[in-house]
This record gives sequence, structure tokens and C-alpha cells, in this order.
Amino acid sequence: MLGSSERNCPRLACRRRRRAVGIRHEPAGNTESDTHAQKYEVGSNLTLEFVGDYPTAQSLEQLHQELKFQSAVQIAIWAQPMVAVAFAKKGMEDAGIHNTTISIAEQRASSDNVIYTANQETVYAYGFTELGDEPMVFTIAPMTLGFMADAWQRPIEDLGLTGPDAGKGGEYIIIPPGYKGEIPKESKGVYVFQSPTKTVFWLQRAFVEGDQTEEDAVSILKANSKIYPLSKKGQKVEQHFVNQSVTPFFAVTKNEGMEFWDMLNTMIQLEPVQERDLAIMGLAKTIGIMKGKEFKPDENTKKILIRAAEVAKGMMMAMGFDSQNDIKTWQGLQWEPAFQTKSPYFDGIGHTEIHERGTFTYQAMTGAKSMVAKMVGKGSQYQIATKDSEGNFLNGSNTYKLTVPANVPVNNYWSICVYDVKIRSLIQNGTPKSSTGSHLDLDVNADGTVDLFFGPEKPEGVNENNFVLTNKNEGWFTYFRFYGPLQ
Repeated sequence: MLGSSERNCPRLACRRRRRAVGIRHEPAGNTESDTHAQKYEVGSNLTLEFVGDYPTAQSLEQLHQELKFQSAVQIAIWAQPMVAVAFAKKGMEDAGIHNTTISIAEQRASSDNVIYTANQETVYAYGFTELGDEPMVFTIAPMTLGFMADAWQRPIEDLGLTGPDAGKGGEYIIIPPGYKGEIPKESKGVYVFQSPTKTVFWLQRAFVEGDQTEEDAVSILKANSKIYPLSKKGQKVEQHFVNQSVTPFFAVTKNEGMEFWDMLNTMIQLEPVQERDLAIMGLAKTIGIMKGKEFKPDENTKKILIRAAEVAKGMMMAMGFDSQNDIKTWQGLQWEPAFQTKSPYFDGIGHTEIHERGTFTYQAMTGAKSMVAKMVGKGSQYQIATKDSEGNFLNGSNTYKLTVPANVPVNNYWSICVYDVKIRSLIQNGTPKSSTGSHLDLDVNADGTVDLFFGPEKPEGVNENNFVLTNKNEGWFTYFRFYGPLQ
């Protein structure tokens, strides 16, 4: 117990130490209580004063607020993948695409569907399913490419061509967390996997190749795709489908306001806490988010959280659109891997790649091992460009030319999709077309190269398929997709 007598504690009474600990400081002048009062300046907005080695009342208040703010910024980056899943799930539910509904982009992806970095080359079927007390059966179609992921956008397993069914289709039985019942046995065409979270994100891509039509791909998906509880296995199940091509929805994260934090709290209450996240759950307690507790931030905390979400958003944009890492794919060019990781789980050596994960899941939805791991001749690989050859951010007011080399090393085809920076979805340019690629009837140069153009007006003489319209004064970025990438 600390007493007031110097005799009992001479060191406490006689030594008033300056502790700059790497922060700039300057004398603040004499005070009645201490001649060693100090003023610390941290950054540009926080000024701290210490008297008798203790922070003043004003500085203490600032420090408590700063602790909440800094904790909240890192929590927002950590939580981005799970909050993105929550927003996407809610956006589709609001449009009538519910738990066991299968949504299919029957006329390809539409820019009216605001969803992370969709493409217009494949016929999508995807959705979000919340597992209940029993396993769920997902029957998938043959010759598709897809995956199942948990609420953190970590792969549960690839589906289709890169999955255990190897493109033959089959049944995937997903076990919910905490399930105490009998685990079904695997058999030919039946695969069993445990989900670490109640929410499952699943996706299938059907390809339109050769003499096939979109209608053919849709028919195959509808004839072979079902979602139902395991207890109904063997019974006749009526599957509900929604044509998402004509069903507008908004399914991307709103990294602003209190909605982000309310959605995070909802997911924290719903999903099991993973052991790897216990430390950051400790930070979440600082802002009032705790498992099993009501989230009731006061007005001051709300202001801090709103600001923190904005700063975290800016940081994820900085890391994703202006990476400071040496990760350029081709020397002298601006292309970079969309995934700033070698792990589809964002598992580094001895750490979780929180910033890399937040960076990617701010701009896209993930969950496939085949999108990161090298699977020569199958799967897909993505490159991102946000800048032109001079290092300037891409702007819809300018016209750009991209020359694609001859003989792009793919088994299937390549594509270029244009996305809106604000919503990270297909650019809404007033036309049905937000992309182009080798699956279209492109004009090809004599040497096999292809010139593509992007701008507010189509250059004279350019084939419509070699052009994508952009919006003036609006930023955009692009993904270069390789389907069936070769060595």
C-alpha cells in the first residue's frame, strides 16, 4: 500500500522521471504541484500533459477516448470478412433470397446486383445458409467450379472441378458447430465436412462453352442443385430458385455509420468465437462488444466508432489500392495479385494475416482454395489493377488502352471486369456490359495481341466487344481473371 510519507517510500517521493518512450516531449513550465510537468504531442490531434508523472485529468480523458478509437480501427479491419458476409446475406434476404433458396444469374451477373466483384462470364449460383441444429445437404451440379466457406470467408472445401467431386457433382453434407448427433459417413459422391461457423457462404459457377447456351447452363444447375436438412434426405424436396439477374439487391458492406458495428455485434452473438480471435475479442470489450452481452454504446462512443469505421475503410483501401509491398506481378507494370497472401486461409507463418485479409475482403468475396493455391490447368487466378502505367489511379474521365499479349496461358478463357471503387461491384454505366474477355468475339491484331479500351466514350472504329464504358469523374479498378491458368 502506498503511503504519503517519504520515509516509507523514498523513491516514490524523490524521483519524478521523464518517460518520453519514443514520443516527442517538451517542458510545459512550472506548476504549483510539480516543476517537472511535461507536455507530450502524439501525432497531430492528441496532446498529452503529465504532471508528477501522471496524466492530467484532460489527458486521461483523451487517452480513454484514443484507446477506444485505436481498438475500434483494428477491430473493424479484423471483422471485415465476417461483417461482409453478414451484409451480403442480409442484402439477399431483403430481396427474397432466403436460407435454402438458390439464386442463379440466369442472364449473367447484372450491375443492378451490388455484390462484391462478380463477373459476367459465368452463370453464378450462390447464397448464404445459416445452419441450424442438424447438418445440411448441399447437392451441386456437375462441371461447375465453386466453394463453400465459413462466416470468416475461410474455405470449408472447394466444389466441382477443384473439389473432391472433381467436376462430377455430388452431395456435400455440412455439419454445424457444436453438433452432438451422429456424423453421416462418406460414400461415393457424398462428402462430409465440419463448418466452424453457423453461417455458410457457398457458390457454383457454370460455364457456357462450345455450343452451350446460358439456358443449358441454367438447366444443369436447376436439375442438380438442392439445399435441405439431413433429416429430409431420401424425401422429395421442392427447391426454390430465384433469378438474380432480374432481382436487384445491395449486398456489400457499408463501412460507415453504426450499421457496421451493429452487424458485427449480431455476428459475434451468432457465431462461435474462434480461439485465434480471443485477443481481439479483448479489444472488442473496450468498445462494448462482448459475447452474451447487450451492445449499448453511449453517444460519445458511437461518434468514436463511426469515425473508426471510416478510418479502417480508408486503411483497407490504401492497403488494397496502393500497396506498399513489393508484389508487382510483371516488372514495370501495375498489376498485382488480388490476394496479397499465399494462403487461402490468410494464415501466415506464426500469425493470422489480418491486414491482408481485411484488404481483400473489403473489395471482394473469397472462400476458394483454388483462387489462391496454384492448380495448373484448373481453378482461377486473379490480378488487380488500380493504376495506369504512370502510377495514377484509374479515372472514368480518361480513356485507357490495354494490350493483352497473344497466347494468354489459360485452358479456358480470360476476362477483364471493371468495378466501381465506392461499392466494389460491377460498374453501373447504363449498359448491360461491365466487362470483356476472350469468350467474346474480339478484334484481334495480326500478331495475336488484343487491344482493349476503357473510357467515357468508345473510340472511333473500335469493336464494341473491345470496349468498356466508364463513368466520368469516378474511380474504377479491374480484375484480370485467368480460368484454367497454365504454368
